[in-house]
Amino acid sequence: MVNLATEKRFSDSRAPIPEVLWFSCDGMMVLDEHRQILAANPALEQMTGWPSDALVGKVECGVLFSCRDLHGCPLAERPWECPGLKAIQQFEPVHSAEYTIRTADHKRKVVSTSYTPIQLPGRPVWALAVMRDVTLQKRRERQLIHRAMTDPLTNLPNRAAFLEAFLKETKRAARHNRPLAVAMVDIDQFKTYNDAHGHLAGDELLMALAGVLKTGRRGADMVTRYGGDEFAFLLPETDAAGAMVVTERVRFAIEKFPFVGRGVTISIGVASFPGDGSTVQELLEAADRRLYQAKRLGCNRVVGPGGR
Repeated sequence: MVNLATEKRFSDSRAPIPEVLWFSCDGMMVLDEHRQILAANPALEQMTGWPSDALVGKVECGVLFSCRDLHGCPLAERPWECPGLKAIQQFEPVHSAEYTIRTADHKRKVVSTSYTPIQLPGRPVWALAVMRDVTLQKRRERQLIHRAMTDPLTNLPNRAAFLEAFLKETKRAARHNRPLAVAMVDIDQFKTYNDAHGHLAGDELLMALAGVLKTGRRGADMVTRYGGDEFAFLLPETDAAGAMVVTERVRFAIEKFPFVGRGVTISIGVASFPGDGSTVQELLEAADRRLYQAKRLGCNRVVGPGGR
């Protein structure tokens, strides 16, 4: 709880705050039990672009936040989820709640906000909200995650991203009894091409092929560079028959695409949940077996359940 032994009074005399705190570099505001803003410090004005007289008297989520709870409902309709009210009602600090705020110039910033209950003798309990701008930090975190989950050559999701998404989809398919398919894709005679034309030409081929695969996918599908000259498709809400249609269309698009210097073909193995397995490993093994079956049958073909 904030020590209010020395206080600074503002135009709204209901909101006394120690001057040494109020002129912190962090944005601060004082909230009452109705979530109305009683006062805003200069740092908050600078952070949001809103002058204090545009904030005082307004409900915090209405003027600043675009906050939603886990069920997608505005917190205005679920006040017990509001950290500021929790701090007031339970008389306990609430730390590091993250929000996206709207600034006066219609930009969005991510802030980490802590709420501390404050009270003077004979006064109601208020909450002191301390807001720190973490927009750049979050942007850097997203960039690091993107780099860690993206193949630098093709800019497709990499194997780690694919396996993470695949695990989530298998759990969802099992939970809701929904179809799911996976396809493993391999470039035919890629080693021969690399040996004849060099690795730079091989990289150019991989980038061009990735572009065709991205164009050929459906909205919910995920295409990944799985490793080397191998790619993978994750096909949610798709049964074996549907996966065969999708992958055959992809195979045909690659076969007819005018790649520089040569024709390119691919072989594809398809597996589906639950017929070919219920785990990521089982489904990948089934798709991989069919991929190599497609190779043995002469390449440039799709093999799915039943060896078709």
